Amino acid sequence: MNFDPEQREAIHSQGNTAVSAGAGSGKTSVLAERFCWLLAHKGVRVDQILTLTFTQKAAAEMYERIYGRLMAAEDPELRRQLEGFDQAQISTLDSFCAQIVRNSSTLFGLAPDFSYDEATLTRMADDSGLDFILNNLDESALQELLKIHGFEKTWKNLFSSLANRELHLGGYGNKDLENLAAVQLEFCRKEIRKEAVRWQEICAKLLALPSRSASIERSRQALLGLSDLTGFIDGEDYTTLLELLKDFRLRKPGGVPSEDILQLKSLIDDLRNKVRTIRALAGALASQELLEGSFRLIERFHRIFLKKKREASVVSFRDSAELSVQALILNKPLRRFYKQKYRYIMIDEFQDNNQLQRDLLYLLAEKRGLCLDRIPGPDELEADKLFFVGDEKQSIYRFRGADVRVFKSLSSELSRGGGKSLTLSRNYRSAPGLIHFFNRFFSRVMGDSKRSFEARYSAFKSGTSAAGKDHRQQELPPEVHFFYKPYCDNDEEFSNEESEAFCVAQVIKDAVENKKLKLGSSGRPAEFEDFTLLLRSTGKQISYERMFRFLNVPFSTQNVRSLFVEPPINDIYSLLQLAAYPQDRVAYATLLRSPLVNVSDEALARLLLAGQPPFEGAETLKLGREDRDRLGQGLELYRSIAADLDRRPLTELIHRIWYRGGYRYYILQQPRYHNYLEYYDYLIKMAERADRDGVAGFLDFLRNNLGKYEKIDDINIPKDRSSGVQIMSMHKAKGLDLPTV
Repeated sequence: MNFDPEQREAIHSQGNTAVSAGAGSGKTSVLAERFCWLLAHKGVRVDQILTLTFTQKAAAEMYERIYGRLMAAEDPELRRQLEGFDQAQISTLDSFCAQIVRNSSTLFGLAPDFSYDEATLTRMADDSGLDFILNNLDESALQELLKIHGFEKTWKNLFSSLANRELHLGGYGNKDLENLAAVQLEFCRKEIRKEAVRWQEICAKLLALPSRSASIERSRQALLGLSDLTGFIDGEDYTTLLELLKDFRLRKPGGVPSEDILQLKSLIDDLRNKVRTIRALAGALASQELLEGSFRLIERFHRIFLKKKREASVVSFRDSAELSVQALILNKPLRRFYKQKYRYIMIDEFQDNNQLQRDLLYLLAEKRGLCLDRIPGPDELEADKLFFVGDEKQSIYRFRGADVRVFKSLSSELSRGGGKSLTLSRNYRSAPGLIHFFNRFFSRVMGDSKRSFEARYSAFKSGTSAAGKDHRQQELPPEVHFFYKPYCDNDEEFSNEESEAFCVAQVIKDAVENKKLKLGSSGRPAEFEDFTLLLRSTGKQISYERMFRFLNVPFSTQNVRSLFVEPPINDIYSLLQLAAYPQDRVAYATLLRSPLVNVSDEALARLLLAGQPPFEGAETLKLGREDRDRLGQGLELYRSIAADLDRRPLTELIHRIWYRGGYRYYILQQPRYHNYLEYYDYLIKMAERADRDGVAGFLDFLRNNLGKYEKIDDINIPKDRSSGVQIMSMHKAKGLDLPTV
């Protein structure tokens, strides 16, 4: 293969190196060639090079590419390396972290055969959060949280969410939860003093305006007694301050503006912004007792949840990454083993990684004579061990905590240790016209990236042939279309996501049916199959599917990714799960709050605290009439499903829940939920396939997929047509040649 000068420099680079490689720059080929170059010129074996990627698909591609390159090698010594290629460590960073942790699992109270299971951890977080609330209802801080936020939000949005997102086994970067309240309160005290000074300055400017209009005089009167807030802050009288600011209003003047009126409007905007900030800070400081009590609760919940994780030997990807760093710091013989085992480390797609993963690699690249009790610095690394490849521009996804700042800082860090920074600037995939457009447009959008978390844009150069295609006839005049959503004070209006989806569907339909878009050298009219819709994430996909169906735009997608994160599947699963396993309290709680029963927060808490089997003992709990009626209807449906669970087909049971249970009627009552109506067809299709596996198999299938956005390979949702607009994520589109995006 022929390489351009930039690619050759990267392949032969000496010293720790960070390579910025944009889309279509041939970085996979460069990594594969560098692997072979290290074998040929550095005297190493295949098992002495650690090659890490971000996804299993990328790891498989890298493995295949390197193997193929060795197979085609003319040098017999290079081909001989194939004999030990089964020992090559070409894997994802996650699987490599798991390997490290298994070698030190006893340090963390884990069994060596621990498993990754995000679905189990999600259920464990729900179970633990529910148990913790029910076991601590006598705590005043918890009572206040329930009063403010309600039972479900306190359970799901506080405790369950914290367990899923923040409470990790490694403790890497964990805050001191007991003292975090004091830290936050001190921060609020400092900030409110700064804001009060700025408030006073703005008020002074407004009060100094000449009283030439009623608007200025009215605004001055509104500020009487409020221009100086320092007395309330010095005396920590935040409750009174909140009362004073609660009804604070300044109305902007209308009419033809003079210079004074324009200045007044600007000052009113500043004061409105400041009053919101001061209210928020004062509210936190006035709630000091609640804040301190809440963090004490969170600290206790933290210990309980991590103990359950260890006992179950189930970890998340974040747990594994944190534990692998801790293992290398604490287990120095293990660190020395890995440092000696791998003489070279190559990492692809490093823009998708974070500080934690950078620290792991720095530990593996630490100088042989060192074994520090901390993360080594750039000048404490082996001089020629690390080879990072990434692209800031592709780090917008922030998938699983990706932090572009880490890759951005690598160049300067490695340079301090004698390393270098290289760039692969040529794009061999895209048409020259597209590259020209990218450079003009994104240099303006991303050019002023002064903040550390912003990706910088570096211009592409066109490759010699752009994958060997003749693009001369494909150039189109550039056009930019803006679509505005008019304001509508109507509860039934489209959401922002639905409006966006509707506009995109209309544009595609108009382009195809009215032959407005010509493609290729022949200038043929575009068909629906020529369009691809790229989504940053799959959260909006259901909106596009709905609008495409509404406008009769054919489409195809790998699967309905949001199916298992929407309420209908979860609610129906909860009823079936409870009918099969009456002791499942999470299923019971979910069912009680679902549209199938929908009791109040108070009734929910009373029923769960009673500890009775589902729907039993309700008559002794002094519930309101509405709750009693809803429980009666729920009991009837529950008994009907439980009685027939093993006797009737699953499709019949789902039909009964959907129609006789009133779920469809509930959806029809609320237009914003109408897109859920199509889920019935998906449920029936899945139930038809699961009937041969029985209820337990169907529940296992649903349980393992609840909450997942990921592609589920064994579900084939029927579509109106097998062709049409393709819907996929931007991440999945990497490397594909698509006619119209």
